[in-house]
Amino acid sequence: MNGAAPDGICLDAEGAIWLASPVSREVLRVRQGGEVTHRCATPGQAVACMLGGPDMRTLFVLTTKVMLAPEESLKTLPGAIHTLAVDVPGFSARLLQPRLSTASTPMGLSATKSRCAL
Repeated sequence: MNGAAPDGICLDAEGAIWLASPVSREVLRVRQGGEVTHRCATPGQAVACMLGGPDMRTLFVLTTKVMLAPEESLKTLPGAIHTLAVDVPGFSARLLQPRLSTASTPMGLSATKSRCAL
């Protein structure tokens, strides 16, 4: 995976995983056997990801600055939630009902939307 270090992961309907890599500041989609199909840069260190939204085709990515002292984190509030539109929905999309609201972001988190392509 060339410089990536997996942290948070989620599964899509084709059995591939999306993984957050804080070291390389990106999310990657990886098929069984290790084939990387997508690499999407993130504006911060990606630490978690989850597929959701009405059609399960939105990848929510949590970014932050890792290795900060708790006091520094409270001062700077470095966390942000970003969204990427993806082609393959999340696993079990028919069984899950999204319960997310886009009306507000807690604790001063910023939110951005973008599109991920090959």
